[in-house]
Amino acid sequence: MTLLNIVMKPSVTSKPTPPAVTRERLEQAAVRHLARYACSSADLRRVLLARVERSVRDHATDRAEALGWIDQIVTRHSASGVLNDAGFALSKVRSLRRRGASTRAIRDRLSARGLSADHISAALTGEEDERDDH
Repeated sequence: MTLLNIVMKPSVTSKPTPPAVTRERLEQAAVRHLARYACSSADLRRVLLARVERSVRDHATDRAEALGWIDQIVTRHSASGVLNDAGFALSKVRSLRRRGASTRAIRDRLSARGLSADHISAALTGEEDERDDH
């Protein structure tokens, strides 16, 4: 192999451009994500928004329309109970407590995940009540 072959040969193959987002594709992505990961509504919104931003960049997708789809998807999954910020917060509080995290560290971690202060406080109170009962 000569130096010319090495220089002319592409070293990395480029990934194909993902298809443009549609309401259906976003819904499918949300269902796959929720089936695989426990997440807050802010987490799901962040995942779907990343897909929309890629599609806007690669396919000139209407960003405003796609953001409306995200709102509808998050609202629908929240209403069905599949996406439950309060339950997610309580689960994370329990997990972080088992690892020895302080209340302040827990608040910071949950806040970074996009949970509201009300959900965080309720989860911390609920977890403390459970510990008092045992």
